Amino acid sequence: MPTPELICSKCGGIMDGGFLKLTRTIADEGKLIFMIPGSKTSTDLLTAFRQGLEDSPSDQIFTNLAGYRCRECGLLELYARP
Repeated sequence: MPTPELICSKCGGIMDGGFLKLTRTIADEGKLIFMIPGSKTSTDLLTAFRQGLEDSPSDQIFTNLAGYRCRECGLLELYARP
């Protein structure tokens, strides 16, 4: 079964699937990620310790990303695959 074409939410054009690529240097193994920041840690040590004991949301990191680009307007959409 062929994959249905995605339609651009901005102009109604056709979206082409693609991927993100990060080049790396010899000294550093590069990795491209998408992150949703969690709760900011307090600069006060006692408050920061309490935050650690509580169930504060931590950063959510997604490494399996899908990208689509509109042929007409160039809109780029990224999706984090489960």
